[in-house]
Amino acid sequence: MDEQSVESIAEVFRCFICMEKLRDARLCPHCSKLCCFSCIRRWLTEQRAQCPHCRNLVPWHLPVP
Repeated sequence: MDEQSVESIAEVFRCFICMEKLRDARLCPHCSKLCCFSCIRRWLTEQRAQCPHCRNLVPWHLPVP
């Protein structure tokens, strides 16, 4: 694999909210974007009940630790 391929793969496994490596990944049911559980939980509780990427409503079924 070349360096560009490795960077492309790493990009897939990056949270689109915090831009860090995914931790406890969650998937938007509408746009299939991946994000960290803690990032999306914070977004849905502090901001609004919609995906920050596609803006579709996201059902609030996330378990709170």
